Amino acid sequence: MFTSNVDAQFQRAGFPESHVEECHGSILHLQCLKGCDLPPWSAAQTAVSVDVETLRAAEPLPTCPRCGGLARPNILMFGDLGWDSSRANEQRSRLAEWLEALNQRRARVVVLCLGAGTAIPSVRFHAERTARRSGGALIRINPRDTWVPNGQICLEAGALAGLSAIEAALAQGEAPAAMADDRGFGE
Repeated sequence: MFTSNVDAQFQRAGFPESHVEECHGSILHLQCLKGCDLPPWSAAQTAVSVDVETLRAAEPLPTCPRCGGLARPNILMFGDLGWDSSRANEQRSRLAEWLEALNQRRARVVVLCLGAGTAIPSVRFHAERTARRSGGALIRINPRDTWVPNGQICLEAGALAGLSAIEAALAQGEAPAAMADDRGFGE
């Protein structure tokens, strides 16, 4: 599972932590703002209150268990040169190893790309690259940003509607490509 979401929704939905790559980090992990080289750690025992008047975090702010310096969420923000990507790098390595194992077995790969837009195309690029490298199929489900590379499929729908359509088509023995109209294919 590859996601640019930082909210751990896939883990909350039951996907094992070891099967998820969060390319932009996770709000459920912290890192030292001073950069004392402590790898990102779980924020599970950390509570941050927000002052509703100022919309700012209230004291006490989270701190690094190693050096006592201020801690921050382990997420990549725009223009962020201080993000500790070590946790995401480990996740990326696990995903790459799994994909390579599939390649070695000559497994048929289908990449489902749900709702990934064009404003921040991390997920789109990863999905297209994974499908291309594996010789697999890409099925993008997106109500607005429908472009896909030639020979791939886009269902112009929201995630639930698109997944439901695929499930219904498979139950009837149809190929998902039969569900896409001419606008669903790359140019």
